[in-house]
Amino acid sequence: MKLLIIEDELSLSEMMSAALRKEGYVVEAASTYAAAIERLGVYSYDCVLLDITLPDGNGLDILEEIKRSGSRVNVIITSARDSIDDKIRGLELGADDYLAKPFHLAELVARIRSVTRRSRNSGELAYTAGNVSLFESSRRLTVDGKDVALLKPLSWPAVMVMNTKITPVQPFFREIISFGVTGNKAVAMSLKCCGVQALM
Repeated sequence: MKLLIIEDELSLSEMMSAALRKEGYVVEAASTYAAAIERLGVYSYDCVLLDITLPDGNGLDILEEIKRSGSRVNVIITSARDSIDDKIRGLELGADDYLAKPFHLAELVARIRSVTRRSRNSGELAYTAGNVSLFESSRRLTVDGKDVALLKPLSWPAVMVMNTKITPVQPFFREIISFGVTGNKAVAMSLKCCGVQALM
């Protein structure tokens, strides 16, 4: 996953970059409005960490430009300007999150994971047991974030099991396994790790 840090405070930018690289992210940085616009015009990113106050422009103008271009990149505003007006304007312009400085780097990592996860799943409701997830509107089944091919469409009334059992996940996934993914050993192993006795 590739990130762009737009931050004019060099020491903070370096700290953020180092922490995020340790988490496995590919990180690039821009310290000015002009440099940020140039990078965004040439490269693609999964998430942009955007400071509002830049030496040669306003970070919110960058956000407007991102949204005007039709890009679906996630944007987290990271700013010392903690006014409610700035937060409202940033979110209304399309920012995915707003993190006021100073912040803990662990919280920054958590916010990045959260917004990128929502983006991958388009905000879709998911039922999860361990590393197995079922996405409600698209009716996709994933294991470790990877789609699992279904042998036939899911019996969607099985979703109601989620709401009617005291321990809903297990019978729900039993129904999925018996109906849609019989013979898929990867799913069976994942469900077994969750304590689900799959009907294979």
